[in-house]
Amino acid sequence: MNIKEMARYFVPLFLLIFTAFHELQGEKQISFDRHISLPNNPVFCVTQDSKGFMWFGTKNGLLRFDGYDFDVFNAIDGDSTTINYDWVWSLHNDSKGNLWVGTGFGLNIWLPKENRFQNIKLPFDKKNANSFIVRKIFEDPSGQLWIGTNRGLYTGTSKNASLKSMSCTLI
Repeated sequence: MNIKEMARYFVPLFLLIFTAFHELQGEKQISFDRHISLPNNPVFCVTQDSKGFMWFGTKNGLLRFDGYDFDVFNAIDGDSTTINYDWVWSLHNDSKGNLWVGTGFGLNIWLPKENRFQNIKLPFDKKNANSFIVRKIFEDPSGQLWIGTNRGLYTGTSKNASLKSMSCTLI
């Protein structure tokens, strides 16, 4: 089975599961009028921003869907206005309308007015710099961001776009 055939089966199944999951969580239901083929597979995360764009995180970059076409955002070495790594693990829209993008090498924020990304520096030691997977981005009711990574838990706010490491003790 080639990728096109897999996408034909995977996308409708994914959308069905995604819609059912969010409906259970009280989110509004999203539906599509026609069959869509995603240009990159597999999809690890999905969100809809305040302007109605659908964002899909894949292992080959970030996709933005406007209802008709996809825009693909990829990492470009040495260009800090692009995402910092193509493998997108997590997406989050915060209460201020910012889109946060967690990759296999850190964190990014979408700056729509400038049509670019800003790479957010995470405090980590140099020996672990080759892999810094942002697996979950969460915002609590006070506006505090919580960033779950393979290197630990980080917290901060979108106001200053800086994060600090949290130390946790398991009981």
